[in-house]
Amino acid sequence: MTSVTSKKSTILGSDEIDLGRVIGELIDHRKLIISITSVFTLFAILYALLATPIYETDALIQIEQKQGNAILSSLSQVLPDGQPQS
Repeated sequence: MTSVTSKKSTILGSDEIDLGRVIGELIDHRKLIISITSVFTLFAILYALLATPIYETDALIQIEQKQGNAILSSLSQVLPDGQPQS
């Protein structure tokens, strides 16, 4: 009997994880996991509903000096300054 146990421990090295044991632990403690998750979800929902929303923004407007455009200046000389007649 000890030879079977020693073979199993030899096969599973110290850096290996027994996946069946991990899943078993999660199943054994499922009530604790579900309750903790539920409590934090409830706190998150309450915070989202009761917290005052704060909307904040920053903007930077940079105004550059107007530079003459040769095409636009010649076009503005050709076009009349008056209002269109209807």
